[in-house]
Amino acid sequence: MIEHELYTPLMGIRGCAQLLKRRGAQPAWAADAIVAEADRLAGRLRDLLAALALEEGRWPLRPAPTALDALARAAAAAARARTDRHAVRVEAPPDPVVGAWDREALALGHLLLNAVDYAPDGGEVRVRVEADADGARVAVVDQGVGIPPGELPRVFERFYRVAAAGPAVRARQGQGLGLHLCRLVAGAHGGALAAESAPGAGSTFSLALPYAPPGAATAGPQMNILQ
Repeated sequence: MIEHELYTPLMGIRGCAQLLKRRGAQPAWAADAIVAEADRLAGRLRDLLAALALEEGRWPLRPAPTALDALARAAAAAARARTDRHAVRVEAPPDPVVGAWDREALALGHLLLNAVDYAPDGGEVRVRVEADADGARVAVVDQGVGIPPGELPRVFERFYRVAAAGPAVRARQGQGLGLHLCRLVAGAHGGALAAESAPGAGSTFSLALPYAPPGAATAGPQMNILQ
């Protein structure tokens, strides 16, 4: 219902705006704004639909050989394109870290954007990729405002945003679905997502994945939540 009633007409709006832009309709900034806002809303709807599907067990994973270090570098590049106040660095082993994961579901971009949003004054964001015999891990470390101990257990709740983060962070666009979605995806792979933080000391979000999701289905509808 959500997809049909909201997502479909949204794509119609976006398509018309792109047509106006290609034909040189004036003012051009208005067409740009329509396209940008349509893309933003489409991303929110994708995240919401994905979270609902995962919560209800309606998202069969499609694991395939995937290089986790390459995904981390792609997510870091996307994060760099959205900020000029942060240095986003990736630390990874010299050899590819490959496992049977659903690359379209692994929403590493959400972890990077969360790190950028919660460090409004800039600084370094480090992405560490590690691997051993048991599985692989990605840790995203920021130098942001941190999370109070009382709120840390709630950061993975759907629609929850840290109240004590300050106005600069609360003003950032978002609906509190990114971390919730990341944890659902980790659990679907048989892994886990954990957070460590302290006020004023930044945060670390660690994603642990086995090399293959136990008992995962390999067929069914697929949704792209990387963007």
